[in-house]
Amino acid sequence: MDGTTRKIKMGLNATVLTVAFGGILVLAYIISLRYPQQYDVTKTKTNTMARETRDLMKTLTKKKIPVTATAFFPARSSEERRIKDLLAQLNRQSDFFQYEIVDPLTRPGVFRQMGMSDYGVIVAAGSPGSPEFRRKILAKSDLFRYDPETGEESFTGEQGILNAVIAVALKRDSMVCFIEGQGEFSITSTKPDGLSKLADALEAEAYAINVARISDGKPIPQDCKVAIMAGPQAAITSGARDTLNAFVARGGGLLLLLHSGGVPGTADLLSQWGLSLSEKVVIDKSRSADPDGFLVRPAVLPHPVTETLSPDDNSLKLLYPAPVTIAGKPPQGIKTAPLMATSDQASECAVVDYGAYQQLECDENKSKRTLAAAVDAAGKSGRILAVGNSLFATNDFLRTAVVIEDNVETARVNASEDNAAFVLNSVNWLAGEEDIIALRPKPAQNTELSDAYDYTRRMTVFKLFTFVIPLGILVIGGLVWRWRQSL
Repeated sequence: MDGTTRKIKMGLNATVLTVAFGGILVLAYIISLRYPQQYDVTKTKTNTMARETRDLMKTLTKKKIPVTATAFFPARSSEERRIKDLLAQLNRQSDFFQYEIVDPLTRPGVFRQMGMSDYGVIVAAGSPGSPEFRRKILAKSDLFRYDPETGEESFTGEQGILNAVIAVALKRDSMVCFIEGQGEFSITSTKPDGLSKLADALEAEAYAINVARISDGKPIPQDCKVAIMAGPQAAITSGARDTLNAFVARGGGLLLLLHSGGVPGTADLLSQWGLSLSEKVVIDKSRSADPDGFLVRPAVLPHPVTETLSPDDNSLKLLYPAPVTIAGKPPQGIKTAPLMATSDQASECAVVDYGAYQQLECDENKSKRTLAAAVDAAGKSGRILAVGNSLFATNDFLRTAVVIEDNVETARVNASEDNAAFVLNSVNWLAGEEDIIALRPKPAQNTELSDAYDYTRRMTVFKLFTFVIPLGILVIGGLVWRWRQSL
């Protein structure tokens, strides 16, 4: 009788344990479906979406804007895997983002019907044939970029698809106009002092690009939301100043990239906004990319423009910048804020021309200097942002995800991704779209365990899975066996 009772107890215990274990598995499965979680263990957090991307998906849900993405890549290819993982993450963030993966090799009809000639992704919003329908084609080069010098491949798919969704779903038809007529840098020039990289980066962010000549007295086009004056060499006439003032008064955003002292008319233009530009340059050996302090790496101060940049550990670079001084008492209705600053060991230096050569003569007084400032002219409708450096956004100093730099040594030394991020964020803020900022590409690095951990950690993991976990299983199994024998 005791033996029979013992067997019944053991059977009931086994049944209860089996049912309980199965119930736990079912419950865990249901919870995982309702609240999906994933963990990114890659070295560079390659699979972690940026906050801006998550916010954009929430916007689609809130505004109930359906967006579809159709990717064309060969099945089981590395490109297809990366794109599929990204699109699946976006879909989990919003039911209004749907996607489809098409293999061009097995479905060539769909490939041709969609107007594709190479691998890529089509992002669309609205019904085909309707006035609201918009789509944007992303080529493979918009999603994967290879740097021939470093041999690294960057996956820029998140940035590309984010910008495409903004372009087709939020219908941002903002135009950026580059001011010409005072000897400004050219947006078509690919030379070191050209602005072709900046123009390409802005177009990738769904901005339309135009040119506005203000020297002949014509107003800046009504379609322009932001105007950029980069490195004027000729005097800013009273007529040009009136044109810029009228543009800001109607709600436009003005980005000024100026060299030390500016040109005649610069002081009059800045003073009405509570700013002034020094005729001297700054040398800061405490925060510099070179030992002489010429290539200053400033700290950034809290502001929507600098939100994505590290306050002290950023890669911003300004060659011979000029201090931008904020008036102690700005004009009525004007709010000013510093954006970049040197260390408290910076000196102002005058460039003295001795004919055959130039020499810097620096002040003994060392203090912190502001190198960029933002002006919110609430009383005058628009916004202004001034940087005391005209080369800041030129090709030589701009490293973007849109353009891989050529093999020019100076470009490799000077080029900065944070310069690009600062300028793009500035344009977004000036356009009143500070919630849309530039995303940086995430380098696709080898994420094997040997690269992610040092030798000590690798040995710890090896011992854990080889000895500790198996031994723990044996111990637990022995304890369970002893317990069941005692029943």
